[in-house]
Amino acid sequence: MKVFHLPIIALLALISFASCKKSSNSGLPKGTLTATIDDTAYNFNGGVEAEGFNIGAEYGFSADYADTLNDNEFTISMARFDSSKLALKTYYETDSLVEIDIEFDHDGIEYDNGFTKIAPFQITLTSPNQGTFSGKVYPNGDSTLPAKVITNGKFNFLIY
Repeated sequence: MKVFHLPIIALLALISFASCKKSSNSGLPKGTLTATIDDTAYNFNGGVEAEGFNIGAEYGFSADYADTLNDNEFTISMARFDSSKLALKTYYETDSLVEIDIEFDHDGIEYDNGFTKIAPFQITLTSPNQGTFSGKVYPNGDSTLPAKVITNGKFNFLIY
């Protein structure tokens, strides 16, 4: 099922690179992300690169976070595919007009939400560039493998 969504993600990446504002690359943190992943607290504030897009009927963001101390990375992306902007509310992975993509790179393994719609990931936007999140991620998006459970997730980022 992940393969089905790859063209959408590729389109989002192309759109966001071609037409959005991008954070400066000065090496200073431009936001933070904290979360508890399988009962371990993580703090990603070693560097953030965020992109937002607002093109036609597509609205969303993608933010990449680094934990340089422990060599982990976390990406949180969300896109809405109708004529409405992202509202300040809770979105679920099962919402038909919203796509949520979560990636956690840890010990050489990429964990992601896998678009499984099982125990769906959720993001609550508390402002246009910050919010909370929780859900499950799977090794290489394979929901048949043991999941890592993410709780108490909080993020913020700056888009220039």
